[in-house]
Amino acid sequence: MPELFTITLQWVTESVPPGEFVPYGSGPWWLFFCLILAGRACDLGSTFLATPHLKLEGNPIARRLGWRGGILLSLFAAVCFGAWPMIAISLATTSGLVAARNCQQAWLMRVMGEAHYRVWFMDQIWRAPRVLLYGCHWAEAGLSALPGVALLIWGGDNRVSLGVGLGLTGYGLAVALFTTLSLWRLGRR
Repeated sequence: MPELFTITLQWVTESVPPGEFVPYGSGPWWLFFCLILAGRACDLGSTFLATPHLKLEGNPIARRLGWRGGILLSLFAAVCFGAWPMIAISLATTSGLVAARNCQQAWLMRVMGEAHYRVWFMDQIWRAPRVLLYGCHWAEAGLSALPGVALLIWGGDNRVSLGVGLGLTGYGLAVALFTTLSLWRLGRR
């Protein structure tokens, strides 16, 4: 298996030109297309596992798009950004981290049911001091983005390092934005 990884990595590095993009339909394009689709499938699958009716979805855009829109947007992203290796790696990184975060509580959401989990979670939110609540969520966001920022600053011109750095940073920003937005909405009710 390590030999297959080494051969694949060598093939990609030899096939991807020094510029930013790879030709549509080429071998590397298919690889990046599949990489994006795998990341998006993990994100969508873990979201479905956690909240099949999207009642607990923190991203208002994803909630509005629904499942069909999310699948179509994922396909569109894979087709468009499969030609841009750095962004493909970034999207796959962010999607994988979102899927991992979803899986962290998906079992509890599924066992309790979306409605009961929401009531229980909101009760915990109301019991928590605001400074602790926001501080912990922002700490998660910042600590997730920190290695990404380091890769963006010191990753050099290596497109893989920059793509992973961008993905980590984007994930941290998404956690900060959507968690704050969700907490703010809940606080207004």
